[in-house]
Amino acid sequence: MAAATLSSSAGHRVIIGGLGHNSSICMANLNLKSGHLSITDSWAKAAGPSPAFMAWSSSDSSTSPVRNIVIANHAGNNGEAITSVQLYPPYAKRSASVRTDDPCHIGLHPSGRWAATASYDAGTIGIVELLPAPQAAAVEVSRTSPAAAMLLDEQQQQQQQEEGVFLPAELQLSSVTTYPTELVGEAAHEAKFSPDGTLLYVPCLKSDWVRMFKFDAETGKLTPHSYPAAAAAGPGHPSGQVPAASQGSANPAAELAAAAANLGAGSSNDSNGTAALAAAGQGSSGSSGSSSGDNRARLPPGSGPRHIIFHPRLPVAYVLNELSSTIARFDWDGSSSSSSGLLTADFDQEPDRIVSMLPPGTSAEPVCVKYGMTVVAGSNPPGDIACTELCRPYGGAELALSNDGRFLYASNRGLCEGTPAAGKSSIVAFAVDQASGALTALDWKFGGGDVQHPRHFSLTPDEASAFLLVANMHGESVTVFRRDASSGLLSKVGTVSTADSSVVQPAFVAVI
Repeated sequence: MAAATLSSSAGHRVIIGGLGHNSSICMANLNLKSGHLSITDSWAKAAGPSPAFMAWSSSDSSTSPVRNIVIANHAGNNGEAITSVQLYPPYAKRSASVRTDDPCHIGLHPSGRWAATASYDAGTIGIVELLPAPQAAAVEVSRTSPAAAMLLDEQQQQQQQEEGVFLPAELQLSSVTTYPTELVGEAAHEAKFSPDGTLLYVPCLKSDWVRMFKFDAETGKLTPHSYPAAAAAGPGHPSGQVPAASQGSANPAAELAAAAANLGAGSSNDSNGTAALAAAGQGSSGSSGSSSGDNRARLPPGSGPRHIIFHPRLPVAYVLNELSSTIARFDWDGSSSSSSGLLTADFDQEPDRIVSMLPPGTSAEPVCVKYGMTVVAGSNPPGDIACTELCRPYGGAELALSNDGRFLYASNRGLCEGTPAAGKSSIVAFAVDQASGALTALDWKFGGGDVQHPRHFSLTPDEASAFLLVANMHGESVTVFRRDASSGLLSKVGTVSTADSSVVQPAFVAVI
């Protein structure tokens, strides 16, 4: 989400989105001196249901505000979609919407032309093209903000329109090309473009791998980005490299399946689609636990990879693992050439590449819900305490790097709420070794209990007035921390409720 931001001496514009059918988006102002956050505008219907994640690109001028955003509507069977919204504070309008598999995340290509979505429930990814809208197109703006209503009334009088205010639409969305689970993995949680836009990385939580694809920015097509094959991978492809999809095809996903099959000629076909998955990644073990001719960077079993981020200067990528509450460090050189842009690591030989996100003395291992003990379900541990239900007390959620690459931050969600097994949500700060990229934990912040199920957080873009904003999904609030750019440490400024806005369960917050 690389974007220019419009700021003044007064503060940053901040956008907040929520999870759930009754949630939408609102705008706030962050005072750069005091760190005070105040909600300024709220739009109940502009974003569609459950706007769980958002993305945008910079405008032509760095002094102009971001106007067009794209939203992942993580709304289950009753509204899953990609929505584009145009912001005209104090009002907003929905310019386009297209159905897709229930998306939990959306990422924008550096060019601003393409967006990629990940569906946790379906295990798929989608590619959609963002196109200029026809000049004749127009959409009614939202009128839920009191300030917007006043403005609209004035314009209605001028234009003598009873039905509202219409402005030219600026963006439309193409239909979505969907890549199925067999080519991606179970529980895809993010689709992240490389900084140069030539590659796409997809952490798959239930498969314990990150899929790697090459991305054609002209056609929007994906091809596997695989580890070099030690031997011929298939007839006509002795190098093991997969040919790019043909330019004229109307079905890029089918082409990707065919290309993957070329990697594993000789694999038996079956009726449930697993042959394509096997063809995309079978072979001898590689240094990262992956195979030659394979486009999967594997994590240890039970990791649950959720998000990936790239260091701004070092050849390093970090993967946040939700289930184990850890961060894994991969070598990564950021290019899409045949021998680069690959995630590599040997976790057996270098176990310190994986670090815990949890405070000392805590564990991500499942515990007994009733007693808060680490036991095996159905067993009778010492004291004859029977446990029939287990719960995992922690789950990693989000990670972010400071602009200078010196500090990494991550969020821990406390789970099993309301039981003796409940964990405490926190934000952890790490120092980043500027030679190796290795992480050293500095501190954990709980916000005096205000940090509650932090599904998302983000850093403000400037180092001079540095803040960290936390979306407290179960607290109906956003907590602001001041960030010391020299030490990386956090100090709480305050917490603002979103209960009176259109955001019910805050799941996204960022400076826009």
